[in-house]
Amino acid sequence: MSIAYQIEFGNFLLATSVRFIEEMAEFVGIYNADSGIRGELTYALIKLSGKSSCSLCEITHGWNPFGRNAWRTSCRESGLDLTLIHRNNASAQQLNAVESLPAILKKTDGNWSQVVSADELLSAKNDFTKIFDLLNYS
Repeated sequence: MSIAYQIEFGNFLLATSVRFIEEMAEFVGIYNADSGIRGELTYALIKLSGKSSCSLCEITHGWNPFGRNAWRTSCRESGLDLTLIHRNNASAQQLNAVESLPAILKKTDGNWSQVVSADELLSAKNDFTKIFDLLNYS
């Protein structure tokens, strides 16, 4: 947003504008899995057994350990500041803000709040637009 204004000083006219820069929201997605080789192997075994799964993992990676190209492209094009972390790398404040994992949190005034739930991630499946809409309107 910008505001333009003019000030007169006798025969001189000063015209200028002030631009306000809105701070970009910080989002963190927390996987329902641990990081590291042990965490990745444990998750893969649990996923193969059909006992559990992480919808955020499915959205961002599927079976590709390097991540889905479509997800990376969509994130880049969205312009959102979204960082993805594993649950063992989340802070206590972040973990206290979630109802269940996986989830996406937003930082406002130094505090974390959940903006996308595990159920919303599950229902979004591979429709990245749904996820980005939830983040943009949070």
